[in-house]
Amino acid sequence: LNNGYKLLGGKDEYKKNISGDEGHVIKEYIKYEETLAGNAELIPDNWMDSCDIKIIRWAHLLLPTEQIAQCSWKETFTEDSDERCAWCVKLYINNVHEFAEVLFYFTVSINQESRDVALVQMYSHPDNHLFEESNWTVWSITKLGPEALHVVHVQSIISVVAIISHNHHVEARDIRFFVWEQIGLVLSAMPEKG
Repeated sequence: LNNGYKLLGGKDEYKKNISGDEGHVIKEYIKYEETLAGNAELIPDNWMDSCDIKIIRWAHLLLPTEQIAQCSWKETFTEDSDERCAWCVKLYINNVHEFAEVLFYFTVSINQESRDVALVQMYSHPDNHLFEESNWTVWSITKLGPEALHVVHVQSIISVVAIISHNHHVEARDIRFFVWEQIGLVLSAMPEKG
């Protein structure tokens, strides 16, 4: 990839069917981008309701910072998952910083050109009250639902971050997390477990 980004294994050996919300979001992305490129006629009228889309998923992405962003598709939660949650990333989209969990990476053809992208599930914007109380240092966020699934270009990923659960001032059933951006620097220096 250009600008210091590179997809890394593991990956699917063969193309896999992606169904449900994930498949729908990917197909919506392809339809929108092809239409934007002037290729709307290439998308069949019933394409969104037809069979599942098939892609090869990739598990890791090398960033220009030399961090390796992972994905929840390949990683499993362990006792120290908070410290090694390398599938959470900081994004820069439409001049706004966002945080998301990466489900997986893949390559798609748009306007007959290969494009490396990621399927992500976005987190909310920070709780304004906590953000102000902490002198704009604590990003307290919530995980959003299927409506927050998006396909993003891998070059919108800036860094690896930790998304860690925490106590807060709002009602208990509102599960919140805070963002620790320095975790990416720690992760890049940590040896892999043998």
